[in-house]
This record gives sequence, structure tokens and C-alpha cells, in this order.
Amino acid sequence: MPYQQHKLSMKKEIHIGKKIKEVLKSQGRTATWFSQELPCDRSNLYHIFNNDSINTRQLLRISDILNYDFFLWISEESKMNDENI
Repeated sequence: MPYQQHKLSMKKEIHIGKKIKEVLKSQGRTATWFSQELPCDRSNLYHIFNNDSINTRQLLRISDILNYDFFLWISEESKMNDENI
């Protein structure tokens, strides 16, 4: 396996949908509340939770709604991945 490919396979998965769901739960907020704030229907909300990637414009909106910097979280997770390789 080439070195670069091996490095990528060792990285910890950054799953933004799981993190959004985790932050929502830690704030004691419901999926119903969140879907009204976005706004979107609940089936689309669960699609967000299950995806490991997201549109940056949508992530910015979610960051504002939840008052949480997901971009900083992604950056920190990525740095930790690089340090652990």
C-alpha cells in the first residue's frame, strides 16, 4: 500500500452528522425544534444526521442555530488525526 494511501486509511473518521446530533442532544434540544429552526422536514433532518459530509452553507446555518463552531471542530479533529499518524 502506498504511504499516502496508508496515511488516509489510518485517519479517524470525521462524521459531521453524528457531531450535529451529539451537540443538539447535549443542548437538550429536540429534532422537532431543530427542524423548525432550519427549516426542514424531519426526514431531511435525519438525512443530515446520517451523512458524514454536508454543504458548507448549510453547516454555517446549523452552526448559527446551535451556537457551535462546527468548522473549528472539524479543524481540530483533522489536526488530531495528523498528529496521531
